[in-house]
Amino acid sequence: MLIGRQLTRNCGILRQILRSGCGWCVIHTCSGEPRLLASWRLVPILLVLCLPVSTVVAATGAGAADAQASFRSGVKAFGAGDLQLARQFLEEARSRGLTRLSLHYNLGVVYFRLGEYSLAEAEFTALLDSDHRTLAMYNLGLVALGSGNTLSARDWFSSVRQSGSDDKLVALATRQLDRLEAGQQEMRVADREWQGYLSLAGGYDDNIASAPESAATGRSGAAWEAILAGSGIAAGNRDSGLRIEGAAYTRRYPSASDFNTDLIRLGVAWLQQAGPGRLVTTVSGSQSWLDSRELERQARLDLAYEADNCALLGNGGDCKATVSGSSVTGGEAFQAYDGEWYRAAFRARKKMGAWRLDAEYRYEVNDRDDLETFWEFYSVSPRRHFVEAGVRRLLTSRLQVGVEAGYRHSRYPDPHRLISDGVIRTLEREDERVEGGVLARYVLSRQWVISAEWNLTDNDSTIDRYEYRRQTAQMALEGVF
Repeated sequence: MLIGRQLTRNCGILRQILRSGCGWCVIHTCSGEPRLLASWRLVPILLVLCLPVSTVVAATGAGAADAQASFRSGVKAFGAGDLQLARQFLEEARSRGLTRLSLHYNLGVVYFRLGEYSLAEAEFTALLDSDHRTLAMYNLGLVALGSGNTLSARDWFSSVRQSGSDDKLVALATRQLDRLEAGQQEMRVADREWQGYLSLAGGYDDNIASAPESAATGRSGAAWEAILAGSGIAAGNRDSGLRIEGAAYTRRYPSASDFNTDLIRLGVAWLQQAGPGRLVTTVSGSQSWLDSRELERQARLDLAYEADNCALLGNGGDCKATVSGSSVTGGEAFQAYDGEWYRAAFRARKKMGAWRLDAEYRYEVNDRDDLETFWEFYSVSPRRHFVEAGVRRLLTSRLQVGVEAGYRHSRYPDPHRLISDGVIRTLEREDERVEGGVLARYVLSRQWVISAEWNLTDNDSTIDRYEYRRQTAQMALEGVF
């Protein structure tokens, strides 16, 4: 991959001048087009930045000659097939003051060939702020493939395609994306038509939440939770067919068991192609419990339209619009929740190289029975606007970090009647909730991810008892099967 006469004689060469006057070029290796392997890994095609040796030295003084000699020796060792020796000489050139972009690139190539994907990633990442960003993104995609992270690879190749700055690199990235898509289709045909998800998490909650719309508890404690979900195609396929889905959730507070919560949900979805996207109609039912007491039973209908590469966002952008409605029956101790709710939502996601942007808006109307005693009245029928946004970035092919923020405005059309200091007071309730958090996710393998997150919620209300501040932190192990 480094410049060498034997390589250029025996391989088909794709050349493009990247910078006028300095002799930089791109070499296409002799491995030919990649083939999709059963393990979803591609035989890599690496585009290599190469320089005439006489132009690479950035060191000064006596160190310049030594750095140049080390670089030449590294090139020679690579040509002879001795990758470890090439690595030694190129790292030596860097230690002697060589800082040119070509050294980053050639070290990246050597690390890649040695299977040192994290080191290769670091070298190519150093080129993202240079004039050779597109080339670096393509190679980062190959590094991600080499390490088995197809999601990250897809993001990098999509960014190359979106850049449009180099027709040949765009063509190569498009080919890689086509092969990844072909691999997905093969998996769909070979099918595991049934898929599962498991999450096990533990953490701390400094203001444990009780039933919806209730006042803050002020209690804190450790918590653990588990989620088990699955779905499968009962007829047709994933683009047009019938899907069965289910989920179970539990959250436990060892020091406050009266706040333990559980939920079970089952649903059936009909999928059908509609223009550039697909229409998903889902009918589902769920039952939730609070401290082993029935909280809510819901019968729900969702109508959603989802599109990949939607017109609003272009390549790398996904959109989903949903309208939902649910009939709710509260448990014996929660009959105030009887009634219905209706919701409209729009969600968008845009991937740009190592970055991922998420945004969502929801509007919700509740029509519940509310809680009324002889003297008092409590509304649990808010109308809500909710906006949320998040930014995530891949720091390496396996590590992703992000920040999220949200705002929710709730207005209760019917005023509350409360007894305060022996006096009945009529109060309008209007809440503003602000929340934010940070997260990190690390890919352990193709099936398992470990994550950590911290969240802060601050709720301001026109009625004092509903004001609260809450912090949660947790770590989770997530897997798909």
